Amino acid sequence: MTSCGREDGPIARGAGACRTGPEHWRAAADAVPALLMIGVVVVAIPGNVPLAIELVLQPTFAVIKFLVVTLVTFLLRSLSTFLLSQWAEDVDVPQRLR
Repeated sequence: MTSCGREDGPIARGAGACRTGPEHWRAAADAVPALLMIGVVVVAIPGNVPLAIELVLQPTFAVIKFLVVTLVTFLLRSLSTFLLSQWAEDVDVPQRLR
């Protein structure tokens, strides 16, 4: 079985095969301009301006969510590192637990 949970065969290696590593990021980067082009095309259809604006802003919201999750993860990691260092420097902690 592959990392996708599928059997490794000719069908699994085809167009529907899962992407890992750099291939995954390359596919995501290719999808952003396509989504922006779809948003611009939808603007040309009368009455669909709100949908077009939503399609154009969707990649922006994804980037913002990614940055927020990254920042929260960094802050939690920094907090846990700080708390563990304080705990390790405490004189009441036995040497074998440091």
